[in-house]
Amino acid sequence: MGLVRQGNTVRLGLFIGLFLWLVLVVLALVGGAAGPLFSLTLIGTHVRLLLVIPLMFISESVLDPRQAAFAAGLLRRGIVQPHQEAELNLLVTRMGRLKDSWLLEVICLVAALFLSFGAKWMDSAGVSADFIPGEAKGGGVWAAWWYWAVCLTVFRFLLMRALSRIILWTYFLWRVSRLDLRLFAVHPDCVAGLGNLMLSQMQYLPLLVGFAVLRSAQFAEEISTGAMTFESTYPGIAVLLLFGFILLAGPVMVFTPKLWRTRVDGLADYMAMAEDYVSQFDRKWVRSKQHSEPILGTPDIQSLADLSNSVQIVIKMRLAPVNGRMLTSVIGAVVLPMLPLLLFQFPLTEIAKKLVTGLVGL
Repeated sequence: MGLVRQGNTVRLGLFIGLFLWLVLVVLALVGGAAGPLFSLTLIGTHVRLLLVIPLMFISESVLDPRQAAFAAGLLRRGIVQPHQEAELNLLVTRMGRLKDSWLLEVICLVAALFLSFGAKWMDSAGVSADFIPGEAKGGGVWAAWWYWAVCLTVFRFLLMRALSRIILWTYFLWRVSRLDLRLFAVHPDCVAGLGNLMLSQMQYLPLLVGFAVLRSAQFAEEISTGAMTFESTYPGIAVLLLFGFILLAGPVMVFTPKLWRTRVDGLADYMAMAEDYVSQFDRKWVRSKQHSEPILGTPDIQSLADLSNSVQIVIKMRLAPVNGRMLTSVIGAVVLPMLPLLLFQFPLTEIAKKLVTGLVGL
């Protein structure tokens, strides 16, 4: 519909989620179904509309500029060589058209409708994930229909749209990795000059937080209804952690073959240069008994140290634009939204009592 334009779209995400939620609340109040709607068994309803939808737009708003900057920087930093500039520009243009293609969004909408109508045949997690209007009772029927036909459809459409953009970005990176890239084994970022790509991937964190918050809400719904126990959430959390690692690190793994070759070639080149330099240094300063210049303050020693640092950079070079901060961020983004589930295992009053006891010492 042309609502999404270049730049910050956070306000649009807030508006969509809040509008859907307000209509749902009004219909529930009119129908006398506010009690069930605001119960813990339907907490996923509010999480989808008020948190996850805005987080999708937040992720898009911070991600698009980073991805565009990375694509533009490939030429500016000389990673893509001038003779392939036209090919890169054509690829960027095609990806832009696909990303904003109405056909792609129609496919996302069809997928969302399929998920809505096929919910009763699927084993969805959480009560609010596949709520069927026919199961609603009393005056909550209209609220149930609004949630099922509109809210869930819009949410699933936006989810399919976000996943399609991840697929397009991965395809773009794969095509870039097939170009004749000019990578530097001795680059200080330890990924041959692709360090900016890690900044782009970090912008997926709001999206991952949205998924984790939703999964936590689904766990809460199932625990509150007795469908699962607190201990049963562990496998689901592990799966979400794996998904988070794939989301942030998976797309950039397409550069692993190129980085491997760069590291192998770099080790061979810099080791050969180091051996030649060390041999000359040894003959001049160690084997020779007479020196034409004083050893104190000679730049040869500093050059030897610099060469050693360069070789160490090549040795420590990673085979993917991934670092420890990314992996730690994934763990934090997944685990923190799960912490409220501890209240099922340890009630708030018990936690407060233990906290006061620990502080006061009684």
